[in-house]
Amino acid sequence: MRAALQTTALRAFAGFCLILILNVPALAASVGSVVGVLGNCVIDSGGNRAVAKLSAAVQVGDTVEVPDGGRLRLRMADGSVITIAAGTRMQITAYGVTPAGQRQEAKLSLQEGLVRAQVPPAKGTPAKFEIDTASGVTAVRSTDFFVETQTGWVQTVVLSGSVTLTSAATGAVTTLSARQGARLETGNEPANPRAWTNAEINALIARTSFPQNNPPPTPRKRARSDNGGQSNQDGGSGPGNYPPPGYTPPQTPNYPTPGYSPPPYVPPPAYVPPPPVYSPPPRYPPPRYFPPGGGYNPPRGGGGGYDPPGRPGGTYPPRGGGGYQPPERGSGRPNSDTGSAGPLQ
Repeated sequence: MRAALQTTALRAFAGFCLILILNVPALAASVGSVVGVLGNCVIDSGGNRAVAKLSAAVQVGDTVEVPDGGRLRLRMADGSVITIAAGTRMQITAYGVTPAGQRQEAKLSLQEGLVRAQVPPAKGTPAKFEIDTASGVTAVRSTDFFVETQTGWVQTVVLSGSVTLTSAATGAVTTLSARQGARLETGNEPANPRAWTNAEINALIARTSFPQNNPPPTPRKRARSDNGGQSNQDGGSGPGNYPPPGYTPPQTPNYPTPGYSPPPYVPPPAYVPPPPVYSPPPRYPPPRYFPPGGGYNPPRGGGGGYDPPGRPGGTYPPRGGGGYQPPERGSGRPNSDTGSAGPLQ
C-alpha cells in the first residue's frame, strides 16, 4: 500500500513537471535585437517596461514605444530591418523563424506612427510579412516600404518591390509597385495608387533615418592651472584650459552682406598713343663738304699752270703784262716803253 502511494506521488510530480514544461511560453524566444536607438525608447515585455539599449533582445508580444525626437531600429532573426520613427507604437504580434533563420510568418501591429520595413526574400516556401493597422493590412514578400497610420487612415509607400494593401472593412485589395503610394480611409476601399515624388519619398526617409554622428570635439589646449593643471573634481576644466566649457565660436557672417549690389561697370577710356619722339633736322652742311672755287689744277699737256683760288686764270706772274722778253741783239739799254733793255750800241 505504501509503495503504491509512493508510485502515485511520483507520477503526480512527474505530471506536474511535464505541465510546467509544456506551459513555458514559446514567446520567450528572441526574434530580434536593437541595432540602433536614439532617445528614451521603451520596450514593454509583458508589463515590464525597460529603456531600449543596443543589443537588447525583443520577443513576440513585445511592444516598442518611440518618443518624439527618437528612433529605434530592430534587426529581426530572418534579416529584416525595422526602423521605427518618432511618435510610434508597434507590437510584434507573431514572428515565426526556423532554426536556420528562415521566416515562416511575420506579423506586426502598428497602432500609430511610421515604420520602414526592409524585408529580404524568403528562401523556399513563400512567407508573408504583414503590418496590420486598424484600417487595413499591408502584406509583402520581399521589398522596402513604409507604412504610416493615424486615427482614421493608413498610408503605404513602396521604395522597391511590390506590396498589397487590403481594406479591413471591405476586403478590397490594391497592388503598389516601386515608388508608388496609396491611402486607405477607415471603412473605405484603398485609393488608386499614384507615383510619389522624390521630395515626398525623401521626407519619409529622413523621418526614419538616424542623424550623422557629431564630429569629435577639438582637443583642448591644456595649461598649468592653480590646482596643478588637474581638472576639477566635478568634471569641469581647470582655469588654464581653453576653450572654456560651453564655449560657442562666433558665426562667420555671410559675405557679401544681404542686399549688397555691386557698383555698375565703367569701361576704361579708349587708348591714345603717345606723341612721336622729337627728331632733330639733318646736319648742315652734309658730310664731305667741298667749298666752291678753284683749286689746284694739274697742268695738262699743252700749257697751263698753277691757278690760285679766287683769281682769274692765266700763267704766272699774276700781274698784267707779258712775260720776260730778252733784249734784242745790239741794244745796250732797256726799252723805256716796255721796260726792257734796248739793243747795245
